[in-house]
Amino acid sequence: MPMIVLKDVTKVFGNQTAVDRVSLEIKQGEFVFLLGKSGAGKSTLLKLIAKELEPSSGDIQIDGKSLTAMKKKEIPFLRRRFGVIWQDSFLLPDRTVYDNVSLAMYAIEQPQRLIDESVPAALSLVNMRKRADRFPHELSGGEQFKVALARAVVNNPQILCADEPTANLDKDSAWDIMCLLEEINRCGITVIVATHAQELVSIMRKRVVTLTEGRLLGDVKKGRYGDII
Repeated sequence: MPMIVLKDVTKVFGNQTAVDRVSLEIKQGEFVFLLGKSGAGKSTLLKLIAKELEPSSGDIQIDGKSLTAMKKKEIPFLRRRFGVIWQDSFLLPDRTVYDNVSLAMYAIEQPQRLIDESVPAALSLVNMRKRADRFPHELSGGEQFKVALARAVVNNPQILCADEPTANLDKDSAWDIMCLLEEINRCGITVIVATHAQELVSIMRKRVVTLTEGRLLGDVKKGRYGDII
């Protein structure tokens, strides 16, 4: 059974249709790129999957469980299954790297013993353990994103959603981030990435889902940027 299923999902903001009757299935452990021009609906689709937004119509299921029918008290437990990195996922400027990551665990009341084990492990995964005592202003843009990535995976999510993770990064830093996302995917985490990084998408040859004006235009396994078959 696919882990994530979208059935004829539409999202409307006022008189603007951001996602238009999209049906899509994503299996556990897949790595999926969401492609499309600005305004194509990539970010909205990610937020619908993570239940940051509610669809105007249609249904979204995670492991056969309908998100639209989910009770309010169930939502916090659902969100523990997600790691998310939005374009505005800023780090707290007055907290160290270690504290920024550990806050994600304190937020769901994890025991101190587990925090002491998991935060260094997450920072090691993104090669930032040696900078655990640094503050965000002391880091490069790529390093800041690595910390945000560590924060997103420190609670061992099943699904990681990343919105434009390489935006505003130089070529080398962008490649480092994509390699880290691939490594996280190898751990069994489903990774869904909205991006404009044409060259990196073509090199990595993952599943490519293309949107245009909110509609599903293409879905290609081991695709490249521009594939719409």
